[in-house]
Order: sequence, then structure tokens, then C-alpha cells
Amino acid sequence: KQIKWYLPKTNENYASVIVLPDGRIFASCDRILFQYIKSFNRFVEIPLKKIKDLGIRKLFSGKDSSLILATYSSGILEKKGINETVIKSAAEELANNVYAYFMDSRGNSWIGTVIGLYAIAENEFKKVDSNGLRIDRPVYLILEDQEGKLWFGTDNGIYRWDGKKLDHFTRADGISGQEINRDAGIVDQNGTIWFGTNFGLTCFHPQYGYSHDTIPPPIVHLKWFEVDGDTFSCNQPVKLSYSANNLTFFFDAHSFINEDNILYSIKLEGFDNEWSAPALSHDGQYSYNNLLSGKYRFCVKAGNAIGIWSEPVCSATIRIKQPFWFQWWFILLFLAGLFGLLFVLTRLFVIQRYNLRLAKMVAIRTRDLRKSEKELQESNEAKDNFFSIIAHDLKSPFNAILGMLELLTTEYSEFSDQEKQKILMSLRTASTRTIDLLENLLTWARAQKGLLPFVPEKFDMMELIRENVSLFEPNAKTKRINLHLPPSENVIIYGDRNMINTVIRNLISNAIKFTYPDGDVTILIDRKNKQKVKVSIIDTGCGMTESAQKNLFILDKRTTTRGTGNETGTGLGLILSKEFIKKNSGQIWVESKPEEGTTFFFTLPVDPPGK
Repeated sequence: KQIKWYLPKTNENYASVIVLPDGRIFASCDRILFQYIKSFNRFVEIPLKKIKDLGIRKLFSGKDSSLILATYSSGILEKKGINETVIKSAAEELANNVYAYFMDSRGNSWIGTVIGLYAIAENEFKKVDSNGLRIDRPVYLILEDQEGKLWFGTDNGIYRWDGKKLDHFTRADGISGQEINRDAGIVDQNGTIWFGTNFGLTCFHPQYGYSHDTIPPPIVHLKWFEVDGDTFSCNQPVKLSYSANNLTFFFDAHSFINEDNILYSIKLEGFDNEWSAPALSHDGQYSYNNLLSGKYRFCVKAGNAIGIWSEPVCSATIRIKQPFWFQWWFILLFLAGLFGLLFVLTRLFVIQRYNLRLAKMVAIRTRDLRKSEKELQESNEAKDNFFSIIAHDLKSPFNAILGMLELLTTEYSEFSDQEKQKILMSLRTASTRTIDLLENLLTWARAQKGLLPFVPEKFDMMELIRENVSLFEPNAKTKRINLHLPPSENVIIYGDRNMINTVIRNLISNAIKFTYPDGDVTILIDRKNKQKVKVSIIDTGCGMTESAQKNLFILDKRTTTRGTGNETGTGLGLILSKEFIKKNSGQIWVESKPEEGTTFFFTLPVDPPGK
């Protein structure tokens, strides 16, 4: 009958005191653990090694009189003598905020956390989710009654688990408050369970065998239904006109528990496929508007506050008649009129389609005629250009050849050997130029007429480049021009070998022709694009203007320019090159500046088109 105060630290708030089965007494404040030492008659601070500043919420008795410390954020600390073990959740950080610990009669350790119920397995917190037992709300209290059933106090009532079924009790079942206070509960010597709630004390007497299964479901009664102010019985079949399609049903239910929380679920057979979501109904009525013609039955069922539902109660059949336009005589008249209209529309459609087909055929033939006219015009222009080239480009060299032959035949003896040699060299140059011109003209003419063979295949373009460089090396050495080749490796492309050989020969020849002595001609190959290869032929020659570049590949605007060594040309080589590159699915273009050199680019595919 005496009270003694123990105040180890006057500025701390003490939250938990426990007497273990072996008689030891422990107390804790927020961050310090104390043990009562009888010989000293005072509380002594017990150092904790495993967790610093752990935040102690509550002390519990563990297995073999071990001490369990529930913490705010570090799980639990089990202390046996000097040994300390930290048990927590590795997967859920919030689960380490512990409210309650309990070891049941079977040796299972249960943990109540801020995010639900856990158990200790393999020295770690594991979420409890088996046989229907799962709680995802804060668990503040865990108890076991004399029958071995577990009780869990939460922020939303009390849960009871008998190993097979989980019952949930709320204020609707008689609990004084919905939230159970922190660890506020005991089982007394009589087996009565006491719960401290946020609105007072609640006790439960297991001997009464209280079970949800013993509570009958609500009794549901269908009163009547109304249509446009008229009242009809729900027990008799009713036929309504098609315009009487706005129905309101009236019903009520009586429950044996918490009648303010009766839930209703509605279904109108013939209209709804599923029951409506459970909901309160304060006025006991439900309406359907603009119903279609058909047969209907209104059904309702009710559930009490603890989730026990009644059997559905349904009305008699309610039939809404079809409007006159769904009667057989009206349908026959409508179909007859529809078929007549379809016949007229079909005739119009066929005639219009025939006219459109004629117009399309005329348009196609007109287009073909215009295309043929354009091709004929281009062919005539090509022929005119061809004859113009023959008249102009062949006339000059032949006149020169004839003139020099005239000199040799009439005044041969008057020339010295050196002069004769010079005239013969001029004859050779003029003849060579004339042969080149004739060869290019014939090749171009065959290409225009589609007579030039086109045999695409895969081949090594580096081989062609080396062959042409070897061919032009003497000319380059004569002008003291350096030829630079790309690294000696295979470059496989797809195209006509003879056409590509002509392109490379013309471009290298032009580069040497228009490069100054002691200049450079460089050939580069770019294979960054996996679908095509780009070749660049770069010279350091005289270059060309923008206007010259624009007219470079146009037959009727071609020009012949003398090279840096006074070489002559026909002007057809580049035009042939463009034709051949285009034929081989490639592109060719030029970049140049006067007195800075010229670069010709062309691309060729690596594989056949469409592969």
C-alpha cells in the first residue's frame, strides 16, 4: 500500500514497463532501456549495442524470458542476456515501424506494424497472407483467447482468426470505438477479453459463442412501381405501351443489426447484365428511364452491416409493347419501299460507275498519248542534238585531218623531218579524238535506244579503279601529276561492270586533264552507309563556275573545255557517266570552285534494289 517513484532521468517520458516470467523488471523511455536492480533498489540504464537511437515504442516478453523491444523504424530487438538480435523486414521499410509483438501458444511470433500483420520466419518479418488471413491496416494489439483464437486490434475495429475464418467486428457489432488503442487489451482469468478503444472500454464474452453466421439477413419487401404517375403492383404481370417506359420502383428492408447501414444491390433483368454495386438507399426507390420494348423483372437484395446478404426478391414480369413501326404490316410496307429505293439507287450507281470508268479510260489514254508525245519530242530533240554533234564535232577534226593530209600529199618534200613528225603527231591526236567522239556517240545512241546490254552483278570496284589508274599513269607522269588511291582492299558493289568502268575512266581522265602540273588527283571511298558506296574523285585543277556545273550533264548545253595541257574533249563523257550511274540505281554530282579544284561524287548500291 505504498507508492515509490523511480526517476532515473527527470526529463524523459517513460512509455513501457514489463515484468518478465523470470521476475526481471524492465522499463523504457524513447531511446533508453532500464532494468530494475533489486540489490540497488533502483533502475539502471542497460546499454544497447546493436542499434543506436532506435526509438523504443513498447517492451514485450519473448521466448524463454527474452526481452523484445518494438521500435519506431528498426523492427524489433530481441535481447537474451548480453546477446542482441535485430529482426526486421528487408522488403518493406514501413513494416519496421512496430506496434505489437505476440508469441502464441503454438510458438508462432506475430508482429503488428503500421502497414499490417507480419510474422517472424527465417529471422525476418514476412507478410501474413494465407488461408484468408491478411490485414493491411495498422495492427495495434495482438491477443490469444483461451480457445486458441487470435485477436487483432486495428484502426478499423477488431479481427478474430480461428485458423480457418477471419471475422471483422466494428461499431455496428457493438464495439464502443472503431479504433483500438495501442496495446490496450487483456484476457482476464475468466477468459473475458477487454479492449480499450478511442470511445471507451469494450469486453467480449467468448462463452456466448457470438458468430456472424447466427445473424439472419435483412428482410426485403417490394412495395410498388410507378409509371407516369400511375401505381402498379409488383406481384402481378403488367403490360405497358411503348411510351410508358419511365419506371420507378419502391422497396424497403428490415435488418436485425444496425439498420442505418443496410446496403442495396439492384438489377433489372432484361436491361442489366450484372448487379449494381452495393450502396445505401435512404429513400428506398430506383428509377429507369427510356426503356426499350421488351420484358423486364426488377430484383433487389439487401446486406446488413456485417456483410450478410438476403436472397434476391423480384417483381412479376413487366412487358413494354413495341411501337407501331415494329408491327409486321408496317415492316412489310417499309421493306417494299426500301427495295424500290435500293433498285433506283443501284441503277443510278451502276450508270455513274460506268460513266466514271469511261472517263478513267479516256484519262488513261490521254495520259498515255501525252507521254508518247513527250517521249517522241524528247527523241526528236535527242536526234537533233545527235546530228548537231555529228555536224559540228566531227566536221572540225575531219577538216583538220584532211587539211594536214592535203599538206603532206602536195608539199611533202618541202617539209623537214621534224615538221613531218609534228604533222603526223597532230594527225594522230585528231584521229584519236575523232575515234573517242565516235565511240561516245555510238555508245550514247545505243543507250538512248535501249540497245546497250545491262548485266548487273556483284564485283570488286577497287579492281576497276586500279586498272584505270594503271591505264592513265603515263598521262599523269607526263604532266607530273600524283595519283592517290584508297587502301587496297575489296569494295564489293552491285552494277554493270562495263558501264561503271566507263564512268571511272571518264572521271579519272577528266581529273588528269584539268589538273595543273605537280598537282594531285585523289580517289576516296566512303563505306559508312551499309546500303551504298560513295566514291569521290578529287583534283587540284582549274575548277569551274556555278553556271558550268549546272550545264555539265545536259546534252544540248554541253561545252568542251581544253585541259591544263591544252587537251581537248568531246563533252559527252560526263553525259554518258550520268546515264550509266542512273541506270545502276546511283547518283552523280559535282562540287567545284574556280582555281581551287573539282570533286566528282557518285554512289552505287551494295546489293540489288529491294533486297
